[in-house]
Amino acid sequence: MGVGYSWEANHFSRPYDKVAFIDPLITPVVTAEIVRLGAYFVHSVSGSISLSHRIVSVGQKGMLFVIVDVFGNAHFLKSMRLYTSKDDLKGPWSHAWKVAPYSLEINPGLGYDKGKYRVTLSYRAWQIKQVDPVLFSPRLYHNLPEGEYERYNPFKLWVTVSRDL
Repeated sequence: MGVGYSWEANHFSRPYDKVAFIDPLITPVVTAEIVRLGAYFVHSVSGSISLSHRIVSVGQKGMLFVIVDVFGNAHFLKSMRLYTSKDDLKGPWSHAWKVAPYSLEINPGLGYDKGKYRVTLSYRAWQIKQVDPVLFSPRLYHNLPEGEYERYNPFKLWVTVSRDL
């Protein structure tokens, strides 16, 4: 079990519908202008639960096991900076504070444990993630997934090597 902080940084120039970033309850009247987004950050609190089960003992201190990790994120702050001209990233920063679920994924794997050392091989089996209206506005992109969340699951595989202290 664990809790952490994650920071997603995006640096690119792309069209942006600024209506998607503003809370209509705070600022109800906004022009629907399309501007260039230059830097965009999503700050999140992350949580994880890891479950493992021994399959077989290997030697005196070794163990082969299966593992399932469940990772979740809830974002609490989004920050952006707009381009003021074609190549000049000097516009003012904008911030939006709002706590909302951002992603959830399930990652099974296989591991080997010997003494203080552990090696695991895991892959992402399932994911649900928020379709961020700042990055993907229906006014700019027409083939977006329906609803606020998508289940698109790109391939993700990783190896972890660790040592107990």
